[in-house]
Amino acid sequence: MKKFLLQAILTLSLAPALPASVFETSLSRELVSLQEVPAAPVPLKAARNLGPMTENARTGYIVLSTPDYFQGIMTMHEAILAKLPKDVKAIIVFPGDNPYYEKFKADFDSKRFVAWKYVMESPWTRDFLPEVVVDEAGKARMVQFSYYAERPLSEKFASDLAAGFGLPLEKSKVHLEFGNFMADEQGRVFMTEKVIRDNKDWTKPALEKEILTRLRGTKLIWMPTIPGESTGHLDIYAKYFGNNTVLVSDSLNAKAKKAMDEGAAKFAAAGFRVVRVPNADIPGEEAVRIYSYTNSLRVNNTIFMPTYYDRKYSYTQPLKARDDAATAIYEGLGFKVVKVFAFDAIQFGGAVHCITREIPWLPWF
Repeated sequence: MKKFLLQAILTLSLAPALPASVFETSLSRELVSLQEVPAAPVPLKAARNLGPMTENARTGYIVLSTPDYFQGIMTMHEAILAKLPKDVKAIIVFPGDNPYYEKFKADFDSKRFVAWKYVMESPWTRDFLPEVVVDEAGKARMVQFSYYAERPLSEKFASDLAAGFGLPLEKSKVHLEFGNFMADEQGRVFMTEKVIRDNKDWTKPALEKEILTRLRGTKLIWMPTIPGESTGHLDIYAKYFGNNTVLVSDSLNAKAKKAMDEGAAKFAAAGFRVVRVPNADIPGEEAVRIYSYTNSLRVNNTIFMPTYYDRKYSYTQPLKARDDAATAIYEGLGFKVVKVFAFDAIQFGGAVHCITREIPWLPWF
């Protein structure tokens, strides 16, 4: 759904992407200042000496893009930026003038927030931006898989982002969106079977080998896809935190629930502690729309959690109790929760995780 609705409402002219020099300040120079950030309460570093990073690695930056996709994206961006932990920086990518400058003037002036003027076709930052992995030399590099052919500027941005961080970029022809990716400290990679369907030119063994080789993973575990759900992604119903704990959604929709229960069983069989969180499902809704709480962003000890109740919208009143219950589950896992209203965005198939990409804290490389 993200793909088709984007084509329907996108009004940007697809001008050539601008080079990294359009940063308000050099990203490579900015990285040096991360050395001055106070240490996290529990120092976080690479999950393994080789392989993909996990979302419990310490975050140094987050990336947000294309706020003018629709108003709901801007609302979510502002909620995240307003509560972003002070030891984390933000790169915000705009196709034109910076709409957030006045609201976050001090952060932009201090270069904690970096504005980058760059035209892209997509706000779904999670899907097309590269993953940081630790390579065979023990160094950080970025790995990117193929995105939609009709969104070349979004895919090209990864090259400039990697260059800004001074990291090599490794690319694969496999079609894979990172909303459909999760990894643990053992280097095990989890994705839904949608990846197999999206790469029919690959045999399953060749596909698994290519993905694991690029990500330096140890094993690929295929997870069920929710029938009828528009993205087919894993992050719509699962979230890994480290400490061998995974959050898995539950649903009132029978087909969705069946897939989620199967996913929870697979995680349990892999040795995880599984915590279930009920979605904010709307009874009687015909579409398989997952009002997900696992589609959240972890930034160190803070969780930016999608919520679906807003007192300005009376039709969301029945969802308040679900929002509160999900908040309590995250808090019970030891996180500070920042609520991000995502009712509008979820109609397009995405929430907080989809519109963000965290970059690990990198000075130890």
